[in-house]
Amino acid sequence: MRLAWLAFRNLRRDLTGALLLAAAVAAGVGALAFFVGLGSGVTQAVRGLFPAAERMVEVVPPRLRLGGLLGARLDDGAVARLRALPGVQDAYREMLLRRPASSVYRGRFFGADLDMGVEIAMLGVDRGLIEPDLPPGEAVQWGADTRPALPACVSDRLLALYDTTFAPPRGLPHLTASAVLGFTLPVTVGRSLVGGAPPAANPPPEDVAVRIGCVSSRALLAGLTVPLEAVRAMNRSAGLDSEGYSSVALLAATEDEVPRIEASVRGMGFEIDDSERRGAALAGRVVALVTLTLSGLSLLVTPSPRSGSARP
Repeated sequence: MRLAWLAFRNLRRDLTGALLLAAAVAAGVGALAFFVGLGSGVTQAVRGLFPAAERMVEVVPPRLRLGGLLGARLDDGAVARLRALPGVQDAYREMLLRRPASSVYRGRFFGADLDMGVEIAMLGVDRGLIEPDLPPGEAVQWGADTRPALPACVSDRLLALYDTTFAPPRGLPHLTASAVLGFTLPVTVGRSLVGGAPPAANPPPEDVAVRIGCVSSRALLAGLTVPLEAVRAMNRSAGLDSEGYSSVALLAATEDEVPRIEASVRGMGFEIDDSERRGAALAGRVVALVTLTLSGLSLLVTPSPRSGSARP
């Protein structure tokens, strides 16, 4: 009873100060909760931007190739050895289109007039790499046949960049993942909008209709991800390398297996493209540091209950 009476006297003596103190404490605690929640949300967003950073190991040929160095060429034999490494759950082949390609689009684009030409990069991949993002029924279209249209996936990150940086200043409509499904654009393989003419040995340019069949976090960021066999056929028809792969994505059974797989891959003479993993790690450290700093500031500005002026 005496403590309750003392508390009542203190409140009556400086009610305004007590209320301000309570408000300040509430604001400080609220700020702390906000910054911690914000850091958690940004961390989840960063993981979404780097989907391959956890269990994927991206194997690429060495920059310096020494004659017959074992593993210097990413062919089917090398892929079989990579798939057999301990800790590897699966291996997905990837091959870049080794011919120039471009698209010139003139017409209505989701309700707006568009007149634009752009260079197109194409990456052919095994269906298993992007199969989790293929809508029902789309997987059966993932093959070498380009008729009536070549199926393709676009990156969700590319779609986000379009919506946030490209579309607004040009008055173009915002797009959602569901809106672009089924959209068809013309692509000319063998013709570039920049640079000189292709070598004379190349076949004539080929017009291909490309239909967007999925939006995937595993798709090529700046280009189109299409069936591997289609790219292989295009490279073969131009007399270009159609057996060596640009990269191979290894899926580790667990995240803990990644360092051992990377060591084995380097022992075979290949290199690791870990730019996404390093980007994710750097972004994670930055987010953690900023969250810790802001949380610390929120604690510093939160007054202690003992700082009140009222005393018994």
